[in-house]
Order: sequence, then structure tokens, then C-alpha cells
Amino acid sequence: MEYGGINYWGLIITLFCYLQTTFLLGQDRPLCSTYEYLQNQKKLNPYLIEVELANEEKIQRWIKQKSSSRLTNTVITIPVVVHVVYNKAEQNISDAQIRSQIEALNNDYRRLNADTGLTPEIFRPLAADTRIQFQLAQQDPAGNPTFGITRKFTVKDTFTSIDSVKFKASGGTDIWNNEHYLNIWVCNLSKGLLGYSQSPGVGLAKTDGLVINYRYFGTIGTVNSPFNLGRTTTHEVGHWLNLIHIWGDSKCGNDFVADTPIQADASSRCKPFPYPSCNNYSDMFMNYMDYSYDACMNLFTIGQRDRMLATLNTLRVRLLSSPGAQPLNLTASDERIFELYPNPTSGFLYLKSFFPAVSFHLKVIDSVGRIRLVRDIENLAPQTLNVDLSSLANGMYIVQIKTPELTFAKRIILDH
Repeated sequence: MEYGGINYWGLIITLFCYLQTTFLLGQDRPLCSTYEYLQNQKKLNPYLIEVELANEEKIQRWIKQKSSSRLTNTVITIPVVVHVVYNKAEQNISDAQIRSQIEALNNDYRRLNADTGLTPEIFRPLAADTRIQFQLAQQDPAGNPTFGITRKFTVKDTFTSIDSVKFKASGGTDIWNNEHYLNIWVCNLSKGLLGYSQSPGVGLAKTDGLVINYRYFGTIGTVNSPFNLGRTTTHEVGHWLNLIHIWGDSKCGNDFVADTPIQADASSRCKPFPYPSCNNYSDMFMNYMDYSYDACMNLFTIGQRDRMLATLNTLRVRLLSSPGAQPLNLTASDERIFELYPNPTSGFLYLKSFFPAVSFHLKVIDSVGRIRLVRDIENLAPQTLNVDLSSLANGMYIVQIKTPELTFAKRIILDH
């Protein structure tokens, strides 16, 4: 559309793009969509409203009836599986970045974080070691050894909070048993989302877990400031353990925790202290369940700890007996010490060793018996080894591994 030589369609499109960009840049923290996700779940299945109320009664009953024997210094270890779903190379985050997130979770939940000194003095008596810690799974659901990490290439550019990343059929990865593992999907989330979580007992078992944008997972690698200290995942795990946003998702709302001050709304950036609202002395904007920048967050409260422990003793009680975090006693003659993937492969084959240290002779043999690749590996520690098959023609191959105690062979398909 032109008038007087001016392209008004162009101006309209330019203005729209400007306003959209301004809106996104104006967001102090990209969105946690857990509340919206939960409301949508209840809209699709109104019965979940009753389930949520019944679950809350269980939580409050456990907290009210807790005894010193039920809140000892015992530390609960939760086995974690991280499903990396990627479309571009940078989204396929490294093992080291994943481990940095587990370390950040353990520091935050055990109050070992280096910034505890930033907790205002008035709130320090309320700050808690939750006695909950996290470990990448050592056994998969079939009882095989694992590093607790799965990887999946997808043709999808982005995912949203409609759970498609949680299903192989829609470009994602299927869940591991939600009663035995904390499932975390890491992918490229759209619309400025940091992540979202499913609350315990509300929703389907096959979607139970949390989804985190790869730009905000861990403390190294692809993470983007100011959300680069792993606290997006700390926040979403809090939801998974039944914590609510500290402002109660409404003006001066209720988060069902007695020792968190009532506050007017979500915080943003790093507020000055004190920052009063709703007749409190100050908002607890440094709480992990607010929306402050990562560098401003540094505590869970005793009440939040009790609520999470109540959840682990009621709605998520089977996690307490999960075999996922228990190491397997492998011997050098156990075929399970090796894993080869992906199969079919487009040229690069990954070999995982789960044994503390193993030396072996590797051969790649084609379909007519010719040896096409030979490698000798000395003292391979538990890690992933990259085997480059890109120079070979498409077809079927046998990968043979020989140790002093074991001969292991697997058929693979090469398809460039």
C-alpha cells in the first residue's frame, strides 16, 4: 500500500517488529510458564482442580504432623536424567555444562552456594539447607549403566510449553519412569521462555518433569547472562517439588509457606533492600521462587524446605527408593560397560565406557569381512569417545571391541 510515495505496509511491518522487539527487551526476566502450564492442564481436565486440593491437604497434614524423626539430618538424593533435544550444534550442550547444572542445584539446595552472605540479616534465620541433593542417574530404567544423559537430534527448530519435547513421536524424547527419576528436557524454547515444570500429582505421568531452555541451563557453555548461574533450574525444580511462586501468582497472594513474606507481585532484576509491599518489611526477592536475576537469588526458607520434604514423603514418595542413583558393580567382563550410539549413524559414532578404566582394541568391519578401522585405546576412563566413520561408505558394519576379559560386538548402520 503506497500513498504519496510512502510504503505504508512497510512502515506498519517495521513498527510491529520494533514494538515486538521492545516488548521482549523490556522483559526483565524471560518467562517461567509453570503457572500458565498448570492452568492449561486444569482447563483441559477440570478434575485436576480436585486433585490439586486433595494433594494440598496431604502436604499440609504431613507438615502439621511432622516429627523430629521425620525431619532428621538424612539427605535425600534424587536421580536425574537430562534429555538433550537439539536442532543445531550449539543446542547439543556438553556433558560438562550439564554437570555444572547439577553442581549448581546441589549448592543451592544444600545452601552451599557462595553467595549466602548476600542474604539480608533479617532473613538469615529463615534460610535453609533443604537436605535434598541431585545426582545424574547411574542406572537407566532397564537396570543398565548410564551417565544420566540422553541426546536426540530433532528437525524442530523450537519447542513451546505444550509438551511436544517430551515425546519421541513429536520430535522429542520419551520420559524415563517419573516415579524413579527427575526428568529434565533441555531444548530451544520459543517466546522468551526460560522453562516450565509440572507440579506433582497434577498432570500425566508421561509428561512429569521440567523443560529448560538450553541458554539458561548450567553455569558454563551456552548460558546467557543474567540467567547464567543455574537458578532457572533451581526455580523449576522447586515447582516440581510443589513450591509456588513466592507472590502466590496473584497480587499479595498465598504461596502456602508461612515464613515467606506476602508480596505484591513478581520481582525483576535486582531490587534494592528493603523493598516493602503488602505491608511487609521487605519482599524476599532473593528467594529462588521469585523472578529476580540469578545473581540476586540465594535462599530457600525453612517453610519451603518442609513443603518440599512433605512432597517427597507423600506425592513423590517412590523417589526415595529409586535405584536410579545406585551405582552398578560392573566387572571388566560385563558387556554393559560399553554403549554405542546413535544407530543408524550419519558418520560419527559415540562410544561410552562405564568402567572406571579400561583398555581395549577396536575394529570396524564391513559387511564382507574387511577391517576398515582399527584403534587401540589405553585406560579409557568413564567418558564418551568419538569414532569418526565419515570416510566410510553407507552400509552395515560390525564394531568389535576386545578387552583382556571380553569381546563385544555390535552391528551398526552407516547412512550419510
